[in-house]
Amino acid sequence: MTHDVVSNDARWIEQARMGDAAAFEALLRQYERPLYGYIYRLMSNNADDAADLLQETFIKVYRALARIPDDVNFPAWLYRVARNCCLDELRRRRRACWTVWDGARGVAMADHFGGADPEQIVLDREGNSAVQAVLARMSCRNREALILRECEGMSCEEIGAVFGISRKAVKSMLFRARDEFRRITGDLGFDRLTTPGSNQWAA
Repeated sequence: MTHDVVSNDARWIEQARMGDAAAFEALLRQYERPLYGYIYRLMSNNADDAADLLQETFIKVYRALARIPDDVNFPAWLYRVARNCCLDELRRRRRACWTVWDGARGVAMADHFGGADPEQIVLDREGNSAVQAVLARMSCRNREALILRECEGMSCEEIGAVFGISRKAVKSMLFRARDEFRRITGDLGFDRLTTPGSNQWAA
């Protein structure tokens, strides 16, 4: 997160608190696409759910602007609000965990996790479907952590702010998530998938 982005966030938040609709629209534009992708993956690639929950998230953010502290880590706080909206929705549906991925229901936000960074899972289009199937079978918490790290590119500190845990706890959670990803990959017979390297989880 660059200094300019942080400064813009603080300015837009202050202006939005004063009733400036354009400032809040600027915040929406800044985070709408990455936040949609995050919600989309948490909701098992259901585009309708992602759109509805994105709207719900921004409504809650707008209503809470007057109460958040001036020094808040806004991106982490925003992702926490989105995460809670997703969990609340899943609880309403009486789901104990994430549903199994159904390729016919979702429209992928990206062709793959992509990028040259060795932390990211490098896949072709066919492999992306397999990754979604693996992620859908992971435990809720591990799946969230892996998505925040690999898809959203968050540091351990930023993930810790979303979950409300320490950096050390985040690193342990990411280690477990990587191990679970590898295990499920083997169980499903997706030999071509690559998991993040064992020494790649440092922020």
